[in-house]
Formats: sequence, C-alpha cells, structure tokens
Amino acid sequence: MFDLSDLEVVKSSFPRIAKNISFLWGNQECHDYLYKLFTDTRDGKRQGFPLRVFLALNSLMLQHRVEFPQFIPPRDLWGT
Repeated sequence: MFDLSDLEVVKSSFPRIAKNISFLWGNQECHDYLYKLFTDTRDGKRQGFPLRVFLALNSLMLQHRVEFPQFIPPRDLWGT
C-alpha cells in the first residue's frame, strides 16, 4: 500500500492526480500513469511539478515498483 503522506502531498496540489493514483494502484495502468507524469508529452510546454510534489510522486513510483515488480517492463539490452 502506498504511503499516505506522499499521496496527501500530491492531493494538496493535484487532487485529480492523487485520485487517479489511488484508483489505479496495484495495476499496470498505475505504473504507466506515474511514468507518463514524468515524461514531457507537450513538446516542451510542460511546466513540471513543484519540488515537494515531484519528490512525493517519485516516492510513490518507487513504492509501486517495489510492491509490483511484475509491471516493470523488461529492458532490451540489445536494442532490438
């Protein structure tokens, strides 16, 4: 289960994101969602998160990876 204090940090500034994380926790979609939050998909126009929120999201991502390693895609060492 995720650390509620990290989720509260996210919720204080981005309630919709916190709600999505809570709903998706424990599923492949949560891994994908958290990863997309750290990826610029807006052609360089993404502002980024305040440091406190960034750290909480990063912590949640790491927690999800530890609890659900089956959702981490395998690395393609050969680039094929």
